[in-house]
Amino acid sequence: MYTPRVQPSSCPRGTTPSARRRQFHAAIAAALVVWLCSPSAHAQQATGADTASGTEAELGRLSGNLKIGPSFGLMKRMPTQFSMQLDAGWAPGGGPLSVTFSPQLGLGDAVLFALPVGAQYDLRVGRVGPGEVVAYPRVNLGYARFTSGRGENAFTVASEAGAKYVLGHFSAGLEPLSIALYAGDFDAMAAWRIYAYGGATF
Repeated sequence: MYTPRVQPSSCPRGTTPSARRRQFHAAIAAALVVWLCSPSAHAQQATGADTASGTEAELGRLSGNLKIGPSFGLMKRMPTQFSMQLDAGWAPGGGPLSVTFSPQLGLGDAVLFALPVGAQYDLRVGRVGPGEVVAYPRVNLGYARFTSGRGENAFTVASEAGAKYVLGHFSAGLEPLSIALYAGDFDAMAAWRIYAYGGATF
């Protein structure tokens, strides 16, 4: 009598077709989870890179600088002075744009006191050694008073540019271009100031 030949099962011993189906579905589910998680992983990597680049120079949220230097009169009535400026800045969100408050004292043939507010934009130039060079333009405007004679009130506006070397939370800089205009009951006056300074960020 003919007996049909039984082909051996392709399933491994001890594994049923239903078990293989469950393993297949589990593998598909695992691959789907990995695929769905990949974008978030890439986003985290990008965020980490941005954070790393953001810490190259500690611009911080708050900054303070003490600036000193000569102030040269550019018009007949404007005296040459020794100028000192206490500069404070706040960068909303820790970005490159800062709001500044810069009380200024000028000493010479006349005494000048000014209370300007302004805005500064920091531009990263590149790394030099362990720190980084940052350049910036800035504009200021506000109230000023000359105390020579009977004293005179004035409105002041200034355009400034400089660069600083940032190392961690500390910085040192030079501001070779600081042109200030003064206008009041008197004829307009102008001064060119050159500042060297040091400061810190927090």
